[in-house]
Amino acid sequence: MRHALSSLSFLRRTRAIAFTSRFSTFRSASSSSSRRRSTSGARLHDARGKQSFKSRHQTTTTTTATMSNVGETLTKENIRVILGSKSATRKQILTEMKVEYETISADIDEKAIRFEDPSALVEELAKAKAEAILERMKKGGEEEGKRRTLLITCDQVVVFDGKIREKPESEEEARMFMRSYKENSPCSTVGSIRVTDVATGVSASSVDVCTIHFKEISEEAMDFLIEEGEVMWCAGGLMVEHEKVRPFVTKIDGSEDGVMGMDKSVCARLIREVL
Repeated sequence: MRHALSSLSFLRRTRAIAFTSRFSTFRSASSSSSRRRSTSGARLHDARGKQSFKSRHQTTTTTTATMSNVGETLTKENIRVILGSKSATRKQILTEMKVEYETISADIDEKAIRFEDPSALVEELAKAKAEAILERMKKGGEEEGKRRTLLITCDQVVVFDGKIREKPESEEEARMFMRSYKENSPCSTVGSIRVTDVATGVSASSVDVCTIHFKEISEEAMDFLIEEGEVMWCAGGLMVEHEKVRPFVTKIDGSEDGVMGMDKSVCARLIREVL
C-alpha cells in the first residue's frame, strides 16, 4: 500500500477539495446540526427522483426502544433488509438495532462522483450505490420476488481544515490523517443514509454532521491501527469507537454511531418514513 512520496503528494492535492466560501457556510451549519441532527431534513424521493422535504428543523428524539421496535416491525412484517455496504461498523449498528439484514456491495467508482459540498457529495454517493445495487438486482430478477425489500446505502467523508478526506490511499496518508487530529484541531464527519423500497423505488435520505475533538493520538496507537488494517477502510482514517482511539477523544458533538457511519435514530426514522 505504500506509495512514493511524490505520488502521495499528488494524491493529496487531487483528493483534497477546498471549499472557500462554501465551506464557511458548511462550518456554521455543522455546529448546529451536530446538536440537531439532520438539519437539512429528511428527503422523500419517488421512483422518478422527485423530492418532498420534511421540516428542516425536525429534531430526532427516537429512543433506543423505538429503534429496536423498527427491527421488530421489519421482522413481524417479513420485510427483507439489504445493507449496501461492506462497513463492519454499519453491520454492527444494524445488529444493535435488532435488524436482520444481508449485504450487497455496490462496487462503484466513487472517484467518478465529485462535489465541492460534502453534503452533496455523500448524498450523491449513497444514491449512486443504491442505483447500482438496484440495477444488479433487476438483472438478477430479484425485484420480482414477493417479499418486500428495503435497501440501505450510506456514504461518509471527514472534513478537516476545509478539506474533504475519504479513505486513506496509503499507510503514510492514514498516519498523516491521524497525526492531524489533536487539541484545537477538531474534524467533522458528514454522512448520508438512504433507505429505498426496492419494489417501488420510493426512498428517503438524510445527512448527519458530527464534530469530534481530540488530544494528540500516540504513535503507538497509530502503529497498532495501521498494522491491524481496518483504519484503511475508514473515511479520514477515523475510528473513534476503537479501544486504541477512545482515550484520545475528548468530546463528540453529535452521536458516536453517527461518527461510525450510520446514526441509529436517523436510520430508524428513514425506515419508518419509507414504510
